[in-house]
This record gives sequence, structure tokens and C-alpha cells, in this order.
Amino acid sequence: MWPSQKELKRRAKMNKKKKRWNPLGRLNRRAKAVVFGVGILLLVGIALAIAIPITIKVGGGVYASPSEPDKPLSGGS
Repeated sequence: MWPSQKELKRRAKMNKKKKRWNPLGRLNRRAKAVVFGVGILLLVGIALAIAIPITIKVGGGVYASPSEPDKPLSGGS
């Protein structure tokens, strides 16, 4: 007996899923959220690792008061 139209569509869908490259495809919802969170933390860490030394080098920072805008609280100089 020949496979039904429904069975052929199901097989085609399964083959399409197998051909796709999706490294998170087999992970459950919680594991995907953890991977996403770690990625966000990694990107923020890299951004801070680049921004903080540049800020220190140019003498930027949080200012002590509005009356002394050129004097940073600490660091720099």
C-alpha cells in the first residue's frame, strides 16, 4: 500500500528538520534560557572590558558635583 498524503507531508517535514543546523534545537526551554543568559552576560562583559579602560585612559568618570565638573570622583588622571 502506498503512503498517504498526510504521511508524505510528515516525512518531508521530518527530513527538513534533520537537514537544518540548529545547535539549540534539542535543548529544552530552560536550557535555552540559560544559554541565552550566558550569552548576554558574555556580551556585557566584553563591552565593559573594552569601555572601562578607555574611560580611565581619557579621564572620564562620574563627576563629584555640578560645581566641579572637571574633577572625577576617583581613578583616571
